[in-house]
Amino acid sequence: MKRFVVAVALAASAAVAEEKAGAAAAAMPQPPEQMSVEKWFVGTWNCKGQQHAGPMGPEMKTSSKLDMKIELAGFILETGAYPWDVI
Repeated sequence: MKRFVVAVALAASAAVAEEKAGAAAAAMPQPPEQMSVEKWFVGTWNCKGQQHAGPMGPEMKTSSKLDMKIELAGFILETGAYPWDVI
């Protein structure tokens, strides 16, 4: 009889815990506040620069283009880079 009571008590406590977990899982997570600082990166960026001469090659001018956007409900800052152009 004691085993039966213990088993019923464990089953009831597991059911209550599952209900609480289900209610908490239903709420959608929000991105952290720190992601709002990254919003100024969003847009298309055109970059120009100069590579100095070294062991990897001669001096040359370079340029690139980046598309940056916030993805996955505000959790990720995605960067889409285009191939480098050597001017």
